[in-house]
Amino acid sequence: MMSIRCVFLTAVVLASASYLAPAQENAPVRQARADATPASLIAVDIPAQPMEKALQAFSTQSGFQMIFPTEFTQALSSPELKGHYTPEVALSKLLANSSLRYAYVNPRTIAILSTSSLTQYPNSSRGQSSSVAGQSESSDPVTIKEADRKKSFGERFQVAQAAQGSAPGPVPVGKSASSAEQSTVLQEIVVTAQKRSEKLLDVPSAIGVLTGAQLESQKIGSLSDLAGFVPGVSIASLGQPGYQQIVIRGIATSYTQAFGPPTVATYVDDTPVGSSTNGARAAILGLDLLPYDLDRIEVLEGPQGTLYGADAMGGVVKYVLKKPDLVNFDARTGTYVEDIDGGGVGWGVRGAANIPLIADTVALRVSAYRQDNAGWIDNLGTGRNDSNSSIQEGGRVALLWKPASWLCVQGSWLAQNNDSNDLTQSTQAAPNVQFSYFPNTLDQRTRLGSLDISADLTFATLTSASSWSQLNSAWVYDISLTFAPYTPGYPNALSYDALADHDSKFTEEIRLASAGHQRLQWILGTYFTRENFGETNNAPSFTASYVPLPPADNLLISDETGVYKEWAVFANATLKLSDRFDLGAGLRYASNIQAGCVLQSAGVFGAGASPCTSRPYQGKTTWMTDGRFHLNDETMIYARIATGYRPGGGCSTCGNPTLGTPNVYYPDTVTNYELGLKTQTSDRRLSLNADVFYINWTDIQIAQLSPKGAPYTGNGGTAISEGVELATIAAVSANLQLQAVLDFTNAHLTEDAPGAGGRDGDQLPASARWSGSLGAEYKRPMSGQVSLSLAADYRYRDQIYNQFPSSSEPFLMGPQNLVNLRAGFDVKGLSARAYVKNLFDNQSFNGYSTLTRSGEAYVPVQPRTVGISVDYQF
Repeated sequence: MMSIRCVFLTAVVLASASYLAPAQENAPVRQARADATPASLIAVDIPAQPMEKALQAFSTQSGFQMIFPTEFTQALSSPELKGHYTPEVALSKLLANSSLRYAYVNPRTIAILSTSSLTQYPNSSRGQSSSVAGQSESSDPVTIKEADRKKSFGERFQVAQAAQGSAPGPVPVGKSASSAEQSTVLQEIVVTAQKRSEKLLDVPSAIGVLTGAQLESQKIGSLSDLAGFVPGVSIASLGQPGYQQIVIRGIATSYTQAFGPPTVATYVDDTPVGSSTNGARAAILGLDLLPYDLDRIEVLEGPQGTLYGADAMGGVVKYVLKKPDLVNFDARTGTYVEDIDGGGVGWGVRGAANIPLIADTVALRVSAYRQDNAGWIDNLGTGRNDSNSSIQEGGRVALLWKPASWLCVQGSWLAQNNDSNDLTQSTQAAPNVQFSYFPNTLDQRTRLGSLDISADLTFATLTSASSWSQLNSAWVYDISLTFAPYTPGYPNALSYDALADHDSKFTEEIRLASAGHQRLQWILGTYFTRENFGETNNAPSFTASYVPLPPADNLLISDETGVYKEWAVFANATLKLSDRFDLGAGLRYASNIQAGCVLQSAGVFGAGASPCTSRPYQGKTTWMTDGRFHLNDETMIYARIATGYRPGGGCSTCGNPTLGTPNVYYPDTVTNYELGLKTQTSDRRLSLNADVFYINWTDIQIAQLSPKGAPYTGNGGTAISEGVELATIAAVSANLQLQAVLDFTNAHLTEDAPGAGGRDGDQLPASARWSGSLGAEYKRPMSGQVSLSLAADYRYRDQIYNQFPSSSEPFLMGPQNLVNLRAGFDVKGLSARAYVKNLFDNQSFNGYSTLTRSGEAYVPVQPRTVGISVDYQF
């Protein structure tokens, strides 16, 4: 413990000392590879536009990072370019009518130079002719020699900055630069929210994005850590990774919602994960993927029913994984160790590698990790200290095959295991102690396989996304205080509920997307899914001294199974009415059928077996329309109306007469009205995303209680959610970056919900009125290749309820204030960070669990934690 803190304090002192050290002058750009070879053909679709925008588009479509002073591109325009070229030929065509040329800085970075700078390269072969793919071109690439770099590149950029005063200097576009190449501009983010690659600035919808680098730097290890960094997102933790409810824009009706479908869809690339129904308790048992091999997480806010289908009524959480690279070998490994105040020591190891097997044709990417999460809560009932420890481990293999320039095939396999020894729960009076007669364990297994095929047909791209996923959860929960007293003749009986939920899902999506930058852009697609889900339930009874009672006294022995099938067709289109204004629309029709049966239902609450029956087909149409207007190249305003839904569930025999629960519930629907602004300054040092929204929710699926206290899902009532969301990032200097998030959400019932105890005006559960975050990161290059960093962030979440305030159990969880610190250094391939989570040991709560012997059980925030994380890139 002391050694970890000493290392952290040492890192802070070293980083602080960087303020007194002179900044490195004219830091050289990394040495270029003399034998840099052209990449294979790429699809290029760039309209005639200002040169800076054209170079940005080229960076996005080619994957190269572009560096250039802004003065070089002022008043220049590029010609239209469309077709399949090598990157060298494509770039030569873009620069053909200008005085600009290009040079490799390294195999993945290209610098744009003026003609005058080329006089320093008398041996460059600018006039030679080359023929690639039938194209005869001049202007071959120049390779910068190490002897000339400081004289040309360093001085050239320094002169350019001096001439502009406070101008931003060189503009990196695409992948982030090394520490020696840092600048004062913000990195451009490309997302796939609308199932095509687009700049975040151009998407007419509210989207929050956290890159893999940000997730690792900010030590975001689970979905619970995501809240506050993305507007409108709340994670209702139930005590362990993979056991939570995701809430976006306040769309939730119960803190656990254990008996209803999810309101937020979860995707891994193009693959939906988890059940679309209430089968396998999909609203609370879902994917919580560790971030080591992530490219980014995209959070699509508001309903996305047109492109993403059922359950995307609150939004979508989309994990975008890193893809194999056909050119560059890359490998890295890392480890961490951390100490929790009043608890144990946790540790983890991870590794990833990208291996081009056949240059430009086949590449393999592999990753693996193990994370031992320490506990800090003592269970007085079971006698185990630090009982809430857990283990997360998994890995991924992805193989990319590009047999032709127009065809890509990628197959991947992902596996993750979560094993929890006890839930993270305690009372508000004693946040580090819990009491249960039996440990509350959770074991979760996630498996995901996918095959993606993409074919460039010139006029459009044809994509086939096939996947198979499996999510199995086995959990044990102590019910001694809630249901065990129903044991006949044993009012002091003890009991636990052992549940095993399983969901196996196959999906196939085929879509055809038009080539970009056309006046009419469109997507046509079909979708099919088949799910097999079910739950086994065993609740044995014991005497007060843990002696098992006869099977006839069991509270419940059941085995339920079901099938869900869905077919859908969808279409989206955007029409450019002018260079600045366009309109979009989308439509999706889905039809689903469900079947279910109870193979066994015995015990005190058993109702006997039931035959397998099917519900009739349910057809549902979702739609959206939007419009966006570009005030200039840096500012866009948009308006959007979109709908989403959750399918109904149940069957003619699914009810339980003994418990008084009905057998069928019906779909519910939301309609979202949204106005937004996305802008950045012309020097790309400040960006702002802002939006206001209003959501109308009808036929709400609400968790209700039967006369015997059994929860079930029914329909009833209406609600609205309205709010404002803001997110901004500022590159104050080449060393300092600031960011802020703020959102206000007023989500409440608009009519009574008697079955759930809700009244008109009640705040929706798990919905915070105010939330947000502030962050700052300072990086400073030192001598040689060393750079130091300091970072801090603050997160706030307003008070929330577990149920409707007018219900019989409106347990309040107060405001949350969390402060985190990080300090570290980078040298060559080594990156080391020391960090403190929850610096001031704020004793707030992430969620509500249930009633225990000690009282109401809540999910506390992890106490102050000090740790060290080290990564090395080969």
